[in-house]
Amino acid sequence: MKPTFQILTLLIFFTSCSTSKSELNDINNIEIGMTVNEVIGQLKINDSDLYIIQEPPLIYRGINAVVHDSIEIGISFERTPANPNNISKKKGLEIVKNLKINGFAWKIKNGEGKVIGERPKFWTE
Repeated sequence: MKPTFQILTLLIFFTSCSTSKSELNDINNIEIGMTVNEVIGQLKINDSDLYIIQEPPLIYRGINAVVHDSIEIGISFERTPANPNNISKKKGLEIVKNLKINGFAWKIKNGEGKVIGERPKFWTE
């Protein structure tokens, strides 16, 4: 009974930690020139799962998010001023959603990853 439980536990662990080919296909289909909204839609990113980067403050530079529970992504676009009277995430997304991306990066916890276009300035390997 014990070996069966251990094998089952390991199988569940490796299955939950692996990244499927379809998840990577979604990411590998991202192209420079797509809009921020297209990328968010293609990767099915929830608003609650993303963070809008302001660098320096009140200047939107990009977006960080985790997709499929294991892949960190970075999206960069042209420097865009934020509305100082309303810097909510909802308003920020409204401002940047139609901007074309000029850089996209992704990485998996195991070290695999890729950068296309300009490396997002806030991206760490």
